[in-house]
Amino acid sequence: MTDFSEKILIGFITLVLGVIVKHFWDKIVNRVSKLQYSIWHNYVGSSIEDLKFGSVKLLYNDNELKNLYASNVHLLNSSGKDLDDIELNITCDQNSLIMVSHGQRNRSLNELEFTDKYLKELQSVNKDNQAYVYSRRDYKIPVLNRGDSISITLLTTNFVGEMPFLNVGTDHKGVNLKYFTEQQKLFGVSQAKSVIIGILISIVLCYPIFQYFESKPILISVALLNGWIASIYGILALKLSKWLRNLFE
Repeated sequence: MTDFSEKILIGFITLVLGVIVKHFWDKIVNRVSKLQYSIWHNYVGSSIEDLKFGSVKLLYNDNELKNLYASNVHLLNSSGKDLDDIELNITCDQNSLIMVSHGQRNRSLNELEFTDKYLKELQSVNKDNQAYVYSRRDYKIPVLNRGDSISITLLTTNFVGEMPFLNVGTDHKGVNLKYFTEQQKLFGVSQAKSVIIGILISIVLCYPIFQYFESKPILISVALLNGWIASIYGILALKLSKWLRNLFE
């Protein structure tokens, strides 16, 4: 092979590698950011008529409510990218009403502000736009860094006495919302993760236990204790990991 042919071959191979690297770079750097969100409702009370104890009425602007819920929307940026200028839209079903709402980013002291469009509608509520105003909340999120979360609390009600239904969405480019059920926590960490990590740690600890204890009754007792407190190992490991991450951030 001549020098000229070698140069052509090297150039071609380099070109192909460049295309491949560019493809994977675009997938990694410009990938769609997925934001996780959860919704839950805490029942507060309802209007009732009782022949023995009397009546209880919930009023909003002098109008009686069937029920009252403290609804919560939690949004987490679990992606590897920092995001800005996000518009978050929250809507309820046609039989429900959103009365009061407050939103805040967990690493900020300031409350979230409504979008300019929604604020304009809110400042001039009338018969034509009240259905729009009381069936949704539109917030603007200036910054949502990786690992940040948004908490929005809403007072909601349903006209037919059922639990309100909320939808969460955004039209921000390159962002997808994904619903998730929050994991049950144990001492502030994920119970499922602490159990799995704890079991792995307890398995590793089995070797020195078997090597050190010769008495079978003591060996069995220590092995049982090791399995019993496995989740504590996981809790300590997760808290230590979080402390180290915060230390080097």
